[in-house]
Amino acid sequence: MSRFFEARALTHGLLSVVMELHGVAGKPITDAGHSLAARAGSGKATHHKFDRRRSRHVITIGQKMVEDKMTKASASLWLSAKEIMRHGFFGGDLTPPKLLAHTVLHEYAHALQTVRGERLRGSVHNPEFYSILRQLHTDHGAMVLASVEEAFRQRQIDTGFRPEPTLRETPPPARGPQTPFAARINSQRFAPGDAVAFEHKGETITATVTRVNDKTISIESGSIKGRISPSLARPADPADVPSAPKPESTARPTFRPRQKVWFNHKNRPVHGEVTRCNRETVSVRALLDGRNWRVPYSLLNAA
Repeated sequence: MSRFFEARALTHGLLSVVMELHGVAGKPITDAGHSLAARAGSGKATHHKFDRRRSRHVITIGQKMVEDKMTKASASLWLSAKEIMRHGFFGGDLTPPKLLAHTVLHEYAHALQTVRGERLRGSVHNPEFYSILRQLHTDHGAMVLASVEEAFRQRQIDTGFRPEPTLRETPPPARGPQTPFAARINSQRFAPGDAVAFEHKGETITATVTRVNDKTISIESGSIKGRISPSLARPADPADVPSAPKPESTARPTFRPRQKVWFNHKNRPVHGEVTRCNRETVSVRALLDGRNWRVPYSLLNAA
């Protein structure tokens, strides 16, 4: 069986494992009046989303993610591998079934985190999330791993890592003189810092290239930032490009340990005490129930 068909077969097997886990661990979700579904994606995207209008959680399992985690060189780059090693899940051992079983538990933990109201903007993989994930591993990790290994066996797929695909060297195709059209669609003719011009609503806009993407170029003109197709841009005189505005001060509020603070959660104030100041967030212990929070600086207020 080819890698493609192995990954596709296992992706659909993992959907059944998600629903099996929901059957034994989903009481908090059903008690909240929510439903849960699992779907297969064709790419690497593997995530949990909550549809508030339908009160439905959707866990997507990406087929290319499955293929990646079956290949040792790429598997070690995923957050799943880092979490297994860092927290000692499954004994810290990396195998394709353990990586995929952890993926199921990780995404389901996000569903439980959302139901508990502990998924904050800018603070998703927070201490509360890892507390839920550790409990899921303790209560259901062995069952999920056994189900994933059974999915391998049923589809007659070896549980070991696949070798990295071998790339064949092929001579580059012969290229004739580049036509004007080919030149227009070649985004590589631009580089960060280049001055470009393009037409927008009957006006000529001059801008600076800040990044070259796969199919677009990112540009900045004064306070305007965006992406455009390279086919719409042409080289411009650098002297005509307005200089980028000086960045506004990014000074953030300062807090100190034991300082009394408050923030809003679900439109209600939570009062607490600073326990630690991190790079992007502040660790706060709630005064009412002792719960620990990690709150972005921008959402925190001095009491």
